[in-house]
Amino acid sequence: MRAEPGTVVLSLPSRFERDRVAAQYADRLRALWQGEDSSIRVVDLVVGRSETVIDKPAVKPPHADAASHEEVNNRQTDTLRRGVPKTPRGRTSSDGLSVGAPQEATAHDADALTAPLDPRFTFANFVVGKPNELAFAAARRVAESDTVPFHPYYTIKDLYGLGLMLIFFSFFVFFAPNYFGHPDNYIMADPLVTPPHIVPEWYFLPFYAILRAFTADYWVYQVISLGGWLMSAKLAGVIAMFASILVLLVLPWLDRSRVRSSKYRPLNRFFFWVFAIDCVILGWVGGQAPEGILVTIGQWSTFWYFFHIIIIIPLVSVLERPKPMPDSIAASVTSAPQAAE
Repeated sequence: MRAEPGTVVLSLPSRFERDRVAAQYADRLRALWQGEDSSIRVVDLVVGRSETVIDKPAVKPPHADAASHEEVNNRQTDTLRRGVPKTPRGRTSSDGLSVGAPQEATAHDADALTAPLDPRFTFANFVVGKPNELAFAAARRVAESDTVPFHPYYTIKDLYGLGLMLIFFSFFVFFAPNYFGHPDNYIMADPLVTPPHIVPEWYFLPFYAILRAFTADYWVYQVISLGGWLMSAKLAGVIAMFASILVLLVLPWLDRSRVRSSKYRPLNRFFFWVFAIDCVILGWVGGQAPEGILVTIGQWSTFWYFFHIIIIIPLVSVLERPKPMPDSIAASVTSAPQAAE
């Protein structure tokens, strides 16, 4: 630690520790220091060897005249471990870390300095525990180096997920190979007989339903083909089937909203689930014989599929007003305990 005019510079052993302290304790550090010395305006966090430089009387640490340097360090260490009420978010220092904004100390801040420390909340058993010690070690290694090999941490993590997937896949390969098949696949081929109902694989069923939805009396076909003059219903069905796949490639340009997460866009989230239900309905219709009410259901589901992508997504992205987003990914997590205080 070292003191400069209007600034206190604290050294931490690694970038990981610096980022963690800046995200969770920057406001508290600033409030504590300004409560002792009103001239302090900035608490700067840097990475480097920890040292104490107290050679400027104008910004001496708390009680520097009444105690030795060792006592001051012990007092500051004990102070940092204690909590104070949350203060408003401040500005960003030169190295990009969040620090507290100037604020007058209150009597409540002074009382918080004497609050007892809960022995359960220590770095050893609260911040890093048994469930996340491997992830903590990997994250810390990445934070402290610019070039880090993926092996062994991320290799083992990926192998774990791959092993779970292969176990699930092997069950169907060895114990239920015909589970996703269809009985008609075992009928001997006859070039003189056309099967009455052809069922493709399950992942093709929604697109197969779109292909079959275009009949001569389908009102969408009548509009796009100018009453059947431009193309036949079969050709329109083939074009629609391939268009239902290719239209997904332009989704990044159709969604004009600057907020991508649906967590802050409730209207977009609602229409997304409607679209997901529509795709499930298309898959179900594609696995059934094209007769009766199923044809009408397939035609309206096909209409909504294209209407959602081409009309709903651009319209919602322009008209919807997203919820306020946090300042950073960690802010939504680190601010919750402070808000509770």
